[in-house]
Amino acid sequence: MIYDDELGKNYEQIGGVIEINHYLTLVEMKWEKAPIGSDKVGRFISRLLVRKNIDGINISYSSYTETVVLTAKEALAISVLALVDLQDIFEVLNQEKDLPTYFSQLIQVVKLYKNQKPIINIAELPNIDYRKIH
Repeated sequence: MIYDDELGKNYEQIGGVIEINHYLTLVEMKWEKAPIGSDKVGRFISRLLVRKNIDGINISYSSYTETVVLTAKEALAISVLALVDLQDIFEVLNQEKDLPTYFSQLIQVVKLYKNQKPIINIAELPNIDYRKIH
């Protein structure tokens, strides 16, 4: 969160930051009942645009409107943004597959094929290596 103590104002709140393929990646989660509209994803895109070499993953409980998918596709010209349905992450975890590998493949497909909402074959992901979990 970027907070101005003097003014007592919150300027920006970031859901999370992870490292994927040696790049910092902003992660934002939306828990809306209706599909996410371009106003919410637009704010996330603007956060990516003011940061050089930062990728983005937006996760939605309820998926996205067609307008958001088109907006995100246009944003790929200047920033890497993946749109993910929460159901996909549940599937990765339910099948006990490796979540970091899922995110890595997700970002790679977005970058290579300019597809902001790619489908990753979860069954082909490696299983969770419980020896690496501390």
